[in-house]
Amino acid sequence: MQNDNVKVNRTISDNLLRVFPFMKFFFDKFPWLVQFINFGIVGVSNMLVAYLAYFILVYLNVHPQIANIFSVLISSLNAYLWNKLWVFKHTSTKKVAAPLKFFIVYGGNFLLGVLLLHLYIDVWHLSKYIAPVISMPVTIPLNYVLNKFWVFKV
Repeated sequence: MQNDNVKVNRTISDNLLRVFPFMKFFFDKFPWLVQFINFGIVGVSNMLVAYLAYFILVYLNVHPQIANIFSVLISSLNAYLWNKLWVFKHTSTKKVAAPLKFFIVYGGNFLLGVLLLHLYIDVWHLSKYIAPVISMPVTIPLNYVLNKFWVFKV
């Protein structure tokens, strides 16, 4: 299984190198860059899953905070699987530690997202459709750092 993951990583980096040949310097100098790019791919796809769930629920007149709860639940399960199996290739024998840490991180990010939604929608009166998107530059980098150095630390 480890070899299959390496092939996937090489395919992604090879495709990037075909389009952006100057990236070879960065891949050689910073080997973690491919992992960060993979995290970004998972993050973007997960963001779309979360936002789609949120948008549909808000469109169906579900309160934005309730819609946010469901979108976080759906996207956190999706993110855990992709991050564990593909991005960080976590194979620890500690069956409970990584999922528990992961959901602690997601719970913290969820609470931060709730606070940001309240600030953006209720205090600043921004669009309830745009509010989750402008929260992401805060929550995504925090999520990566905590996952890399605490949840899936090898």
